[in-house]
Order: sequence, then C-alpha cells, then structure tokens
Amino acid sequence: MSKIVEDIRPAFEIPSFYDMFVLLNSKYDELDFRDNISDGERISEYKWINQQVRKYITKTKGIVLNHKHQEEMMAEVENLISKTEDYGDSRKEIVYNILRDQFLNELYTIISLYQEEEEDE
Repeated sequence: MSKIVEDIRPAFEIPSFYDMFVLLNSKYDELDFRDNISDGERISEYKWINQQVRKYITKTKGIVLNHKHQEEMMAEVENLISKTEDYGDSRKEIVYNILRDQFLNELYTIISLYQEEEEDE
C-alpha cells in the first residue's frame, strides 16, 4: 500500500450517529434555520443526512483510493468538486450538500499538504 493511501485513510472515517447528530445541531444553528420542527422530524432529517454522508464518503473512498499517487488523487477530488453545483431545495438536502462540499475540500487540503511535504523532502 502506498504511503499516501495509508496517510489519508483516516479522512474517510465514518462519523458515528452521535457525532453526526452534534455536528448537525450546530450546522442547523449556523445556517440559522428558525422554523420549529418536532423531534421526530429533526431525527428523520438527521438520519437521512447521516445516511447520505455515509454513502458519499464510502463511494468517494473507493474512487480516490483507487489511485496510488497524490496527483491522480488530487485530480479525482477536483473532478468531484466540479460536480457539486446542486444544493437542493430542502433543508436536509442543503445541509447534506454543504457537508459533502466540506468533506471534499478537507480531503483536497489533506492531499495537497501531503504533496507539499513530499516536495519538501
């Protein structure tokens, strides 16, 4: 296994439902959603977002880690970022897509930093 694959593997760790729940509470506050929703509606939305995030991370892991060199990984992540224009029409879609974009941008940063370290050596 190449060193970069080993080093970026933690970026693909799936958050627990608890961690996701806490993150989503703060994300909803950050986005200033003001309507009152029942606990059941909130749980339903959070479960949907959690499920979508888990699927996306798993799918992206397969795509990105299929490459063994950081240049190829960066190109793949750039390609994925270029496809992220749609944000949806519902609160849960918007929050999911924001989290997806944050994940991709963080992944890109990690791979970029790895590339800079390689160049410095």
